[in-house]
Amino acid sequence: MKRPDVMILLTAAACLLTLVGCGKPQGPEYAKVSGTVTVDGQPAAGVNVTFHPDATKGTKGPVSAATTDDQGKFVLHGPGGKEGAVVGWYKVTVECPPDPGMFSSPSGPSDGSKGPPKPKDCKVPKKYGDITKTDLTFEVKAGQENTFNIELKSE
Repeated sequence: MKRPDVMILLTAAACLLTLVGCGKPQGPEYAKVSGTVTVDGQPAAGVNVTFHPDATKGTKGPVSAATTDDQGKFVLHGPGGKEGAVVGWYKVTVECPPDPGMFSSPSGPSDGSKGPPKPKDCKVPKKYGDITKTDLTFEVKAGQENTFNIELKSE
C-alpha cells in the first residue's frame, strides 16, 4: 500500500470510531420519577423528598430530590437539573423544610428574599427525615415513568 492510502484508511477508521462512540449515552442511566406525599391522607405541601442511592443494593450515583407542591406532588431532579433519578434502589427521606429564620438575621435573609415558605403545620414524622431511621425504599426502573405514592402517618 502506498503511504497516502494508509492515511486515508486511518482517517476513515478514526471517523468511524468517533461516530460509533457518539451514539452511547454518557454517565449513569436516569428514569423519570414522580409521586405524591400524604400525611394522614392529606397532601403534604412544601416538604423535601430525597432519594439516596442504596449502595448495599448496588446503586451508585448522585441523590435526586424535589419539594412537593400544594397538592403534595413531586418530580425528582438530580444534579444540574437532570429530571429523574439513576436507575436502582433508594432509601428515601421526607422532611419538613427548616424554619427560614434559622438561616437569617432578625431583619431577614441576607440576600433580601423572604426565603422559602414554611408549610403550615408540617406533620411529617421526624424519623422519615433521617436516612438511618427511614423505612422508605423504592426501586427506580429503566424505561418507564416511576410513580411513588408515599403515604405517611403522623406521630
